[in-house]
Amino acid sequence: MDCASDSSAEARCPRGTISVPPTSPGPAAWGVEIVVEVDDVDAAFAPAREAAVTLGGQIEPLAARPWGLTDFRLIDPDGYYIRVTSTG
Repeated sequence: MDCASDSSAEARCPRGTISVPPTSPGPAAWGVEIVVEVDDVDAAFAPAREAAVTLGGQIEPLAARPWGLTDFRLIDPDGYYIRVTSTG
């Protein structure tokens, strides 16, 4: 993996950024979000929704963002956020 980091809390990779904010009280994964870029976010949404329901997670709706990307967010039972976004 070819990633760069200027702090221990963030790594910028060619296809996304992983960042971890300072810890706070709350669920085990509070504040952790993993971003995954895909070529076809619309096609990724339906199977992700089915998996979220089957595995006990949650899914937020597919949405066009003001910054020009379309994405949705999965929340696993432990509270981890996985944002699936278009490549732009």
